[in-house]
Amino acid sequence: MKFKLFIKKCISLMLLLVILVSCDLPYVANAKTNVADGSEQEEVYYYLKSYFSDLLDTIKADSEKDYTTEDFSSVKGYIVAKQLVNKRQIYKKLLGGIEKVRLNEIILEDVSSTGDTMEAMAYVKYSFTYPEEQEECSVGTLYRVILSKTREGYCVLDLDCDDIETKMAKEAILGNSDLRNKIESDSNSVSIYGCSDTDLELDYSVADAYFAEAEQNTESLLQDDISYAEADEDENEISTLSTSASYNKTKARNWGYKLGDNKQNYIFKRASLDCTNFVSQCVWAGYGGTDGYTIPSDPSVNNATCVALKKRVASDYRMTSSWYGRNYDSTLGDPPTNFCSVVNFCNYVSSNTGNGPKATVYNNGKVYTNLSVKMKAGDVLQFYNNSTGTWYHSVIVVTETDYSVSDYKKVKVAQHESDYNNRSLSELISNFGGSSCKMRLLRFKSTTFSE
Repeated sequence: MKFKLFIKKCISLMLLLVILVSCDLPYVANAKTNVADGSEQEEVYYYLKSYFSDLLDTIKADSEKDYTTEDFSSVKGYIVAKQLVNKRQIYKKLLGGIEKVRLNEIILEDVSSTGDTMEAMAYVKYSFTYPEEQEECSVGTLYRVILSKTREGYCVLDLDCDDIETKMAKEAILGNSDLRNKIESDSNSVSIYGCSDTDLELDYSVADAYFAEAEQNTESLLQDDISYAEADEDENEISTLSTSASYNKTKARNWGYKLGDNKQNYIFKRASLDCTNFVSQCVWAGYGGTDGYTIPSDPSVNNATCVALKKRVASDYRMTSSWYGRNYDSTLGDPPTNFCSVVNFCNYVSSNTGNGPKATVYNNGKVYTNLSVKMKAGDVLQFYNNSTGTWYHSVIVVTETDYSVSDYKKVKVAQHESDYNNRSLSELISNFGGSSCKMRLLRFKSTTFSE
């Protein structure tokens, strides 16, 4: 049965490949490759173009695509695909669905082969529009793809990706989570998939329970009754020491919106876990890091603005000895945790009494419905993972209109992992627990820097 499904999937994707090869999506390869020759690498590229075009159809509002345990060789691929199904359901239930899903670019970063099995690292960029305002959102995600080459052509065996929600799902499904322990102790979860491997059977059972719970979280948002009472905000205090710097929320917002969907901006070095590293860059821009320059929408290694700003980063301009990023060319590892860790970043900016970024934290430890200030462009939002019991993810608000929490569906954010320039806040709230989602807001205020 699995062999027949395998052959059927290969043939259908090869037919789609014939159609898409004639399209104008460019072949882009930055690959360090162990593939025998360039022609085979190009074959992989065009196959992946057809595969991801088909896979991304999953998130369209009118799609009915779903996935089974037989579609991938491990539960990781199953999780990646089911996340796309979950994405479709969130947007349909909360925002009426998404439209005009378009694959924009695939960049092959690495291709290697062992016998008839191949592994490709592919950065996939796509976009879609929100139906009411016809506003576009661009996304970039790094995928690890395991392929098999047969006489019928290529076929995807397994998938993985750097998406933050996929990472969170894998931790809950494959780790020592309460959900996994509950399913494991339930005798009714045995033998429902017909797998010979008991651990694999448990993985799929926990995965299905996880996504059933995710669907319930989305449903819970439809029931939330949100009342809003605005709290007083801290006034900015400007020190007369060093160089005073106000926080320009528009410049912080523009960094997020213009560069959110780029894997590399050629100014800062990407961190191994990049969500807060990217948010710190936005805050840096808000404090004058980019003054005198227009943030490029299409950055490149030779772009004059990128080169100039990279030099600023290397010289620690508008940074401190405990809060600084790495410039794009740096051979060093991740920057200090105050710059790239969700928890450390919040602790640092909320308690800092010297030079460097300062912020007031609202709604710390509370569910999102209790947020008592309006969300504004340049604000940072952080989300709590109920499964791990930790603050887990950072994003920056890019919506230019101020909205109270009762209008959260209108708010858009930029983030990394995956890389978005204009993501709906609704999706994040749903993915981080629905009505039980804990979300805190960091609002930045005037401060000083040594230069």
